Amino acid sequence: MRWLLVGMGMGLALAACSSPAKQAEQTYDLAFAKGSAAERCAAARAVKQAYQKADDTGQAETWRSKEEEECRTARLVGKGNASPAVSAAQLGPNPPQFHETH
Repeated sequence: MRWLLVGMGMGLALAACSSPAKQAEQTYDLAFAKGSAAERCAAARAVKQAYQKADDTGQAETWRSKEEEECRTARLVGKGNASPAVSAAQLGPNPPQFHETH
C-alpha cells in the first residue's frame, strides 16, 4: 500500500509538471484507446489548440493533420458510412460514397 501511495504521488507530481499540450495528448491517448470517433476528433482538436496556444507551430500543424483525419472518420461513422475501425487515412482523400439501394 505504501508503494502504491508513493507511486501515485510521483504520478501526480509528473502530471503537475507537464504542459497543457502534453496533458491534452494524454487525453487524446485515452480517447484513442477507449473513446468514440467523435471523442478522438475532439481530443485531437484540443491538442492542436494547446500547441497553437503554446506557439509551437510544428506540433500544431502535426495535430491539425491528425484532427482532420480523426474528424473525417467521425463524420463518416456518424453518417453510418464507415465502421469505427476504418480510419480516414485508409479511405484516402476521396472516400467512396455509399448509397442505400432498394
